[in-house]
Amino acid sequence: LEKRFPVLQQSAEEVIGHLKDALYLTLDDLQLRVNKEMDRVADRTSSVVEGSRVLVATQLHALQRSALGGALASGLDELLSRSEEAAQLYLPLSDELTWELAQRMQPYEDSEDE
Repeated sequence: LEKRFPVLQQSAEEVIGHLKDALYLTLDDLQLRVNKEMDRVADRTSSVVEGSRVLVATQLHALQRSALGGALASGLDELLSRSEEAAQLYLPLSDELTWELAQRMQPYEDSEDE
């Protein structure tokens, strides 16, 4: 029996040591496989998100060029203008805050003029 199963000739410490080594190698291999799969899933997810962004941006651009989109944009502009007027009327800002707000809004106003 000992000839057929040489493990029987080893001490318990040797057998346990070999089992631990085999377990650690298996866990390392499993960790590598899981990490590769996680990377693949993360890459695929980011490409799907980017594709969705492009699709949404394209659809929004097409909507803005349509009659409905123009009406929505016009309505939103009017709503924003009235909201700003109401905020200025009911929530007056100090001169310093007004100046800071104007400085922050200047790049957006410049881009609208172009």
